[in-house]
Amino acid sequence: MDNTEVTSAYARSANCQARDMEFVALYNPTLQLMIERGSPAPRRHAIHFVINNGHPRYHVSFKRAYEVVCQLLRHGKKPTASSLQVAMWHEIAGRVAQLCASDGMSIARAVEFVLEHCRANRFYISEEYADTILDRARRQYRQRKLHATRHA
Repeated sequence: MDNTEVTSAYARSANCQARDMEFVALYNPTLQLMIERGSPAPRRHAIHFVINNGHPRYHVSFKRAYEVVCQLLRHGKKPTASSLQVAMWHEIAGRVAQLCASDGMSIARAVEFVLEHCRANRFYISEEYADTILDRARRQYRQRKLHATRHA
């Protein structure tokens, strides 16, 4: 895993962008399937399905994950975050604790392993935020398409 130093704001932005792109990549074929199957609300059902059944990477920086996991495992201190984020941190911490106990890994090594090789049980985003991601993706697609037709 590449642990190059970046500012936390940049890391958060890059991680969020990667998560959003992963969500859209899973959403599009799911929406198509929902439409083909005659779902009464295909967009809503596709969003719900991808959020709960997609297995995305954990899109968090090593530094932040290490800090939060140490707080959870060593001190029992819960992070200040939304309930979805807290659930994600508990999931990561549980996997780290399991690796530390079974394989004798250090917390840092286990965090690195989980972020590199494990998949989350779901997307830790709300359906409202998923709508925002999809609206942004549609706007960007239209802009690229418009730009391509102008320069063709």
